[in-house]
Amino acid sequence: MRRLDRLTRRAVEIAFAAVLMCGWVQALSAQSGAPPELEEWRGWALRNDPWIACPWLAGEDAGSPLSRACAWPGVLTIVTVVDGASFSQRWRIGARSRVTLPGDAATWPQQVTVDGAAAPVVETDNGLPAVWLDEGEHAVSGLLRWQRRPQSLTLPFESPLLSLSIDGAEVSAIARDGNQVRLGRGDAVAQAPERVTLRVFRKLVDGVPVLLETRISLEVSGDAREATLHSPLPAGFAPTRVTGSLNARVDSRGDLVVQLRPGTHEIGLHARALAAAATHARPVAHDPWPAQEVWSFEQAPRWRIAQAAGGAQIDPAQAGVPAEWQALPAFLMDSGAAFRVEQRSRGPSADDRNRLRLVRSLWLDFDGTGYTTRDTVLGEIRRDWRLEVVAPFRLTRAVVNGEATQVTRGAQQGRSGIELRHAEASIDASARIEGAGSNLPVNGWVQTFDAVETTLQLPPGYRLWAAPGADRAGGSWLSRWTLLAVFYVAVASLLAF
Repeated sequence: MRRLDRLTRRAVEIAFAAVLMCGWVQALSAQSGAPPELEEWRGWALRNDPWIACPWLAGEDAGSPLSRACAWPGVLTIVTVVDGASFSQRWRIGARSRVTLPGDAATWPQQVTVDGAAAPVVETDNGLPAVWLDEGEHAVSGLLRWQRRPQSLTLPFESPLLSLSIDGAEVSAIARDGNQVRLGRGDAVAQAPERVTLRVFRKLVDGVPVLLETRISLEVSGDAREATLHSPLPAGFAPTRVTGSLNARVDSRGDLVVQLRPGTHEIGLHARALAAAATHARPVAHDPWPAQEVWSFEQAPRWRIAQAAGGAQIDPAQAGVPAEWQALPAFLMDSGAAFRVEQRSRGPSADDRNRLRLVRSLWLDFDGTGYTTRDTVLGEIRRDWRLEVVAPFRLTRAVVNGEATQVTRGAQQGRSGIELRHAEASIDASARIEGAGSNLPVNGWVQTFDAVETTLQLPPGYRLWAAPGADRAGGSWLSRWTLLAVFYVAVASLLAF
């Protein structure tokens, strides 16, 4: 019964974790999406791994706590005086986390409080001060003391937003290098106005599913701050990944929350379509979103032949489209405009065949009854996503793009082959040929190749007489004869007769 109870509990844990993992990904607010029957088990299932509910950093190992962003920092405010400084910061915590405080071993924070209550300060592995925070929103504050103001102060690397005031003067141009900030006297210059200028480029990639990549170029002035960009994605798309030089996340409403700092930056927002659609409406522009965007379209000929329409077609180079997209058609999209994908034909055309090349090494057995082959297939797959060999060939091993692939029987008798998943093919395969004798097919694959090159390895005592059908058979007995030599032999034979 105990074993059954453990298995039942483990099954519930796995089921609940699977439900959680099917929700939002990197930078999304954690939503379980669990059925009502399982929702009451949420706390129990996550008691040992609470970090699973935190947003996932795309590209990292999903099973590691280091792949989760459980702590979201607010603006770090530092106010210095002659003999020290005070600091304060708000944190949003998804699961119990350790957050780093300003200061180091020489300038250790004192009188640290969390939500007004005294909190113990611990030391991290690299000697920096930190406090532990439970799930929720918290206000952290404390003091730094010194006899003489240091040249620089160590800041938490994960806190990019900083407000600095020195001797009562707010510093507008903060000199920060990594996790170090200079504590020079603040300049009396006027504060730069808070402005954000955006340029937005999107690339719609046709396929199953349809993918959308949005690149946002930002020019920021003024103080470091947090801003919300409303409706960054068209309706019908779900975000999958956020990249760029600024801290950014997608909240539960679908808005893009960005921690801004002065300078020029770029954010990439990747998304996928939730359903097939022929029309994609550009979101209505909200300040500071630009009134016009530039959309590029990349079709997938192996799925269908399609053409984009909707906005005014423009020159990608003059519009500033990213260099890797400039070979694609580009369209100028106004706020609320519709981008249409018109289908011309379904699937590849009859002339759109695979472009493959076969390089083969062929070894004859010592008894001359069979062959062993090693085939290298290179090129592009556009259709027929299964490659098979026919009798007398029997496929024994295959490695596709560096990964071992399972060899399976074909639907027809005597066939064996492999399934492919990527258009770019690099296949290393081995096969056996039993009882073929001296007559062999040109390639043995149920596939047409642009070129076939075969190297025949013969054991001692064997010799290749000829290879009919080949453009060139170097090393064969017949290849050593020229046309003139054959003519002389024919004339001599006729005279002898």
